[in-house]
Amino acid sequence: MKLIEEVVVSVRQDVEPQEGDIVRYHVDNMNFDGMYITKIFDDRGFDIKESVEFHEVFVFDTGHMERFFAFELLGVLEL
Repeated sequence: MKLIEEVVVSVRQDVEPQEGDIVRYHVDNMNFDGMYITKIFDDRGFDIKESVEFHEVFVFDTGHMERFFAFELLGVLEL
């Protein structure tokens, strides 16, 4: 399933995504659209101050669950 670009009204960068939101991530000069599922913290065996924030997303192009770094989030799509 691919999100048709013409249905995207805007990409809001000023909101925290909630479960079920349609989101866009930018990785390696490519955009990935999907449905936001949850936030995951990986402490990599260190204390919580050094944890890494990931977002788990169902990616439309691949049909798979993927993890993105939180900083790769472009925003929540308004359709």
